[in-house]
Amino acid sequence: MSTQSRPLSHLQVFDDASRGPWGSAAMMWKLPLQSRLGWALALVTVVALGIEPSAQQILAFPVQERVLTNTTAEIGKADMYYSKSLFQPGEGDGQILDRSIDLPRFKASVISALAGDVFQPYFNCPPPATRCEWPEFNSLAICSAVRNVTDQTKRKCEDGDKGVSNCTYTVPLTIESPEGSMNTTISMKYHDGAEHDDGSEDGHVLRTSFVPGDKDVVGQFVVVRHRNSSWGDDSSEPKNPEVLVSDLRWCEKMYKDVSANFSGPSSDNVDEKLLQFASNEFEAGRWFLKFTTPDGQENYTITRDLEEYLPMYLGQVLTVELEQQMAHGVASRPDLSKALKSPVFLSTETDVEKLMNDLADTLTNQLRTNDNGDNRNATTVNGTAFIREPVIMVRWEWFILPLMEVFFTITLLFWVIVINRDGPLLKTSVMAYLVYPLRGWRYEEMSVAGRQTKEKLGRLAEVMRGRMGENGGSYAIFKQD
Repeated sequence: MSTQSRPLSHLQVFDDASRGPWGSAAMMWKLPLQSRLGWALALVTVVALGIEPSAQQILAFPVQERVLTNTTAEIGKADMYYSKSLFQPGEGDGQILDRSIDLPRFKASVISALAGDVFQPYFNCPPPATRCEWPEFNSLAICSAVRNVTDQTKRKCEDGDKGVSNCTYTVPLTIESPEGSMNTTISMKYHDGAEHDDGSEDGHVLRTSFVPGDKDVVGQFVVVRHRNSSWGDDSSEPKNPEVLVSDLRWCEKMYKDVSANFSGPSSDNVDEKLLQFASNEFEAGRWFLKFTTPDGQENYTITRDLEEYLPMYLGQVLTVELEQQMAHGVASRPDLSKALKSPVFLSTETDVEKLMNDLADTLTNQLRTNDNGDNRNATTVNGTAFIREPVIMVRWEWFILPLMEVFFTITLLFWVIVINRDGPLLKTSVMAYLVYPLRGWRYEEMSVAGRQTKEKLGRLAEVMRGRMGENGGSYAIFKQD
């Protein structure tokens, strides 16, 4: 008001603006162009409302993963399989296996695998690591492949006494047996429903056998079963059963993208190569079987005990016979008294491919493990350990708003000081507005009718234009038309 005349209401607008963001916002709306300096100061005050929230954005605390340089992860692998459980101490000890705790553990893991619980290989992802990963590596392993040979299987049935029919199934094998045969036979017994309509006799619904292999073949698992949905009609000879042959062979597995956390290791990318028998070798008083990959690049070794005893044990576990009582040729209920005596309850609806894959994975993981496993010659592959932890991250772009506020505040403060360096500092004293008189207005021009309120005085001040000037050595506000 010292440079040009203004309505007296502007004094109130400036006073409100000095009290905070709301008054500053009102000033920006009421005086957008009449006081550029005041408008700029009000803008800085309003923008300052965003300083505290923006300051909270400057620092972030994301959880990131980093390498633990002082920690080494380990996972099991095998180039040689020296069984701790299926072990014959020496040639002079006959057929007695090494009596140790390892054999029951090995058997328990096989039974668990057939129940769907696969044995985990040795791995060590030590705390405080939250994840570990390993480079690509190869290991001796056992692989499984299932083939449906129902159409190639031949059946020959002979009638017996009292409505009994015995059927022999000639099943083609995938690989020649040690005896030189490409077939194996399984017999199943059936009862004529007309002879045993009370369901008092049992008939086979499932039989399995395990044909031992030699050299690079562990064996072949043969399943003959009548599935519940296709048992047949009222006849002594049901429909042809489903026949499956699963090969278990020594192989090399190439593990890629292997990682592990607290729940165990996993790898969704595994390549398999079937191994070929290379030679029998006698070393340190024992016989060993040497295998090689088809390209001859990798070689693996197993003790010759495994060639005999591993198929022998698997044959005991995987030989299952399941009967079912019949009533008018229709399956009534299974004979659980016999089924529960089997090492594993293999039903007519079991997913054989998954069953054998679980078994092969368990046998592979056993030979990749020393402690709590079955291979005293298992080795390890070193990997990388990672930890997830919060870190402090500075987001520099969020510094722009605080820095701009500081810059404009300093600039505007300097501008205000320059403009008011020779003027009265009325803003520092409320008394100045009481002492400095209004000049040029008549009494009735400064009066409001009725009760005096803030609103009435505000409307009056809007039409009273004045300019501050000097009067006899003191300041006053003079009326301006």
